[in-house]
Amino acid sequence: AILLSDASTKFKSIFIYSYASLDSDKLNKIQTLASLMSDEVIVGISIDALLMFVQEKLEFDPSAKSIFMDYSSMRRDIYASMLSCLRGSYLGRCIIDLCYTNARYSGDFSPLSIRDISAVEGSRYISDPRRKNAVFLGLGFDKISPVSVCELLEPDVVIPFLSISSPDPENDERARTVNADFLSHISDSPILLPICSLSESYQILFEVVANYMDNHNCILVPMGPKPHVMACILHSRLRKQGN
Repeated sequence: AILLSDASTKFKSIFIYSYASLDSDKLNKIQTLASLMSDEVIVGISIDALLMFVQEKLEFDPSAKSIFMDYSSMRRDIYASMLSCLRGSYLGRCIIDLCYTNARYSGDFSPLSIRDISAVEGSRYISDPRRKNAVFLGLGFDKISPVSVCELLEPDVVIPFLSISSPDPENDERARTVNADFLSHISDSPILLPICSLSESYQILFEVVANYMDNHNCILVPMGPKPHVMACILHSRLRKQGN
């Protein structure tokens, strides 16, 4: 959900990003709930519709100075595009609150088949071919994808990171167990990023990446929880460092 507010008790507008496959009954329940919080509720299934909605509201409604974005179930290309849209089209001051809801993953994850890698929009910078490549690799519940990424990128240095302080400690332990074999070949001391603190994850990531920036092309590949993906995107945008 993308919510626009003027600091009143109700949101001025709510945009619900809905995948085309979302069950209609579930979508109706979400819309009903949203209608209690705002007089304007819009549903869209395309990124373009989402960006156009936000741009128009910020351009024509000067009181819409605050945005609340729940990215719990968003793809990374969507919230990356949102941040690009806001930085590129809005000249005034705008406060963005980011919301993420933790979940318990009880099922098994099918191995990801990674055939190609591309940079998230707005997070690509020119690499120096004379430098070595350092990959900062976020680990999740899939033990195959980290190997695929390393085979595709052929990095000189791999710095893995894992989540800690999850509301469900089993999630943290599961990620470490699933990636135990990979870590045994790469590092026995992965970087630990708290899943419930975006600011702490950002700060830790910044300090670690800074140690490599002078001599390496830094590539951030977060494949764990979304707060770590967001921390990587913010690092790339705000510091203009790292693909």
